[in-house]
Amino acid sequence: MDYRFERLAAGRPLGWKSLFQLLSWRGVLMLALAAALAIAIFVAAASVFLLVLPVLLIVGLVARLFLGGKQKRPRARPASPELIEGQFEVIDSSAKPAAGTGWGPRRP
Repeated sequence: MDYRFERLAAGRPLGWKSLFQLLSWRGVLMLALAAALAIAIFVAAASVFLLVLPVLLIVGLVARLFLGGKQKRPRARPASPELIEGQFEVIDSSAKPAAGTGWGPRRP
């Protein structure tokens, strides 16, 4: 068995040189093409971002200036009633409730 496969089976890392020796020339070519494609996609995405971002910022600023955007308007407060209607009953504070009808938990 080749020493490179033994290193892989043992979980030890291979260097770049050993990795390229493990692959055929087609494998190395495929890795190079994949890396070049990844770099090209990254550069294209970054350039589109850098071109579109300022345009969107300018369009947003113009829209806010000319269309007014959302302005905070003071809310109309509901009229506070001066009289609260309801039924009230005066309870004698010295009176104790009947057994079993008290307010809160029972205590021994």
